[in-house]
Amino acid sequence: MILNSIRLTLLSSLLASVTFSVRADTLSDLKNVLTNLHDDGVLAVEYTSKYTQNRGKQSDLKTKKGFITLSASYNEKGLQVAYNKEILDKVAQEETLKEQDENADTPTLNAMYRVESSDLLEMMSAAPSLLRFINKAKFKTEKQVQYQDTQARELMFDMPLESIITDQETRDHVDDFKGQFRLLVNSNNIPIESELTFTGSGSAYVFFSIKLAQTITNQYQLLGSRLVNTGQSYSRKQSSTFGQSDSNGEKKLTIITDNKNEFERKSLTCKL
Repeated sequence: MILNSIRLTLLSSLLASVTFSVRADTLSDLKNVLTNLHDDGVLAVEYTSKYTQNRGKQSDLKTKKGFITLSASYNEKGLQVAYNKEILDKVAQEETLKEQDENADTPTLNAMYRVESSDLLEMMSAAPSLLRFINKAKFKTEKQVQYQDTQARELMFDMPLESIITDQETRDHVDDFKGQFRLLVNSNNIPIESELTFTGSGSAYVFFSIKLAQTITNQYQLLGSRLVNTGQSYSRKQSSTFGQSDSNGEKKLTIITDNKNEFERKSLTCKL
């Protein structure tokens, strides 16, 4: 009886060590893959961003929408963003409308204010930022899952507050926070989808308090040796002393390739 118990204990310990080794190796392989991915050649894209935001007091909610499509390219000279004449004409028209009525519908202008070169760069070259993000996370579990008729590995992480809020002064006002990161990788440890969820609450001074919940989902695809974030969707709910705000949106990259001097557009994003 005692001998059987010892055998079972040893077997359990062995299985646990094997499981830990597999998990550790998967995470290490993922980090190695992300480290070795690099940006070869020129990448030209069409970038589309849209969002809807409802904000204000419950009795007086206001809706704000944004939509813009622009061109961007990434090559040995760096990142270049181009606003065509149609976009610039719309911006000029909407600026005139806004001067006449501050509540006028100005979707192009609204979306243009939110376009960040750093966000575009992270989508067109996703590996470095994803690696930095994972390095801040605390690995929890791993399992095999079904993803669009194929097998994938699901890695789960806990996210510390400093991985989301990088400013120390802002973190000092956070009273409660919980973050989780879910990453799916294929059989070659190439990321195919990620989901970040977090909730938090905080206060500043005597009169101000805030609660926040947000989910961000990303899709990835490998182009040569470049990892591209082809689509992002997000939803955000926030309530504070001054009212509430609910917003959702998506960003999409449509890859433009030069094939025998004819441009062929290929959408790489999944429908969000």
